Amino acid sequence: MIANLSSTIAALMSAALLTSGGAPGHHWQLGQSGYAVARVQTQLGVLGFYPASVNGRVDRALLRAADSYVTRFGVGGSAPLTNQFSHPLAASGTVAKENIGPLTDAVEEDLRILRLYRGSMDRPWSSTIGQAVVTFQRRVGLSPSGSLTTKTLSALAHWTAVAVAARNHWRYVVMPGDSWSLLAWASDLPQSRLAAANGDNLVAGQAIDWALAQPARQSPHPSSPPGNSTPPSTSLPPPAGSKAVVGVLANIRPISDLVLLNPNLQEVQSLCTAESRDKVAVDVAVEGEWALTHLTLVNELAKLGNTVAITSYSGANLKTLPAWGVHQELTWARQALGGLLGAFPQFLLTPSGDGETISAEAGRLHLVPITPAITLSLGSSAGANANTVAEALLRHPNQVVATQGPINWMRLFSHLSARRFVFETLAQIWSER
Repeated sequence: MIANLSSTIAALMSAALLTSGGAPGHHWQLGQSGYAVARVQTQLGVLGFYPASVNGRVDRALLRAADSYVTRFGVGGSAPLTNQFSHPLAASGTVAKENIGPLTDAVEEDLRILRLYRGSMDRPWSSTIGQAVVTFQRRVGLSPSGSLTTKTLSALAHWTAVAVAARNHWRYVVMPGDSWSLLAWASDLPQSRLAAANGDNLVAGQAIDWALAQPARQSPHPSSPPGNSTPPSTSLPPPAGSKAVVGVLANIRPISDLVLLNPNLQEVQSLCTAESRDKVAVDVAVEGEWALTHLTLVNELAKLGNTVAITSYSGANLKTLPAWGVHQELTWARQALGGLLGAFPQFLLTPSGDGETISAEAGRLHLVPITPAITLSLGSSAGANANTVAEALLRHPNQVVATQGPINWMRLFSHLSARRFVFETLAQIWSER
């Protein structure tokens, strides 16, 4: 069984690299290493599949854990890693005390790597571990409840993987939500050195050089008599004129998520052409019935890296339907896309809002409902629409902007590139909530 699992790891790792550091790799073998490997280890750990040591290297324990995960949840094809793991984490919610047992080893390991837990390993859950969880939550800006919430487990997996990458000087690419202070804390490096070694401005998509931020080694000093000044600090001051960081995303360049809502044939063809040229991807939400009649385009969208979400099956307004009608629309739409892409969609776009009935039915089908911050109804001029969409994206950072209508995609991408804009995904928007 293990000998045949390299394809499973390849799928998970390739997906990981869509949202994290490293260079795309198609052949993963025992002994290979990197941030992406550590991230998969920590994600599987907080999901209860990987209690072993997080070392950032592909080993047999990781292969067995991946096998167990895939047997239970399947592989989401080329979907980003956050898509692959977001539903199991969301479905688990806050872990009840009676269910913490299987996660104890993984949580202990993560907290140990982050220098927050120094107790004995392989022990039952204790108040000491709980207090370490509270300390972690305060450090990363989460509510200090001590509970293993979805956000806590997701953040724990991320920052543990960052710490392992920093320790080994592995390539890491800045993700939305990172900050100099948190990167310095996770890597146990001076913040001023880390920032100075990497250009001071922190931007999404930037590669971090850990080695350059290492404090200079000093030769041993003879004992100094009392009153002598201490050796000067090895921390470098930030460059003159640099701006102070305010908030986690203060120095991250503009980011938000664009969703093309129920497009027609011409709009999708125009989008695919521009994405192929500019190597970017937005998200698309479609009706299940439309997907069945546009098989080639749906597959092309997925290959280009677009997250394909659903809105309904027939185009009906879900808010006007009874529970059984909502269930039927979502079931058919989910099955339609699942059959086309080889993996079920994970997000339901609800432009008119969700409500209790839609949320309940979506949850039963393992769908995450997301309502856009704004839905743009565009005119007939593709060029003018590109300007309108660009302005909306820049005005709604870290939010979802949905749009319908023709867009000059090359103009839009060019305008946003000049602003150093980065497209988020629905999975990243959801994980930040």
